[in-house]
Amino acid sequence: MAAQVGHAVVTVQELLPGTKIDRLDHHGLDQALALNRSPRGRLAHRGDIPLVNLYLRDNGPGYCLHGPLRRTRPAHPLLARALRTPRPDRDG
Repeated sequence: MAAQVGHAVVTVQELLPGTKIDRLDHHGLDQALALNRSPRGRLAHRGDIPLVNLYLRDNGPGYCLHGPLRRTRPAHPLLARALRTPRPDRDG
C-alpha cells in the first residue's frame, strides 16, 4: 500500500514467511519481475485512489536515482529493458 502524506509517500509492506535470498540469479529475477507485473492496471478504474509516484522509472527527489544504475551494466536484460521503457501513466 502507498499513500501520499503531505510531501512524502508512505509505503506499507507485509512481511511474509520465508527466507532471505543470498544471491539473486536470472531465474529469480525473472520471477520477481513477473510477480511485479501481475497486478498492473487492476486499480486503473478506481478514481478514488490517488496516483502516487513511487519513482520506479524516474528519479525521486534526491533518492531512487536511476542514472547510476543506467551507467552500469545491469546483470539482467529484463532489468535493462525496464530502465529504458517509458513510464506508463497509471502503472508507474
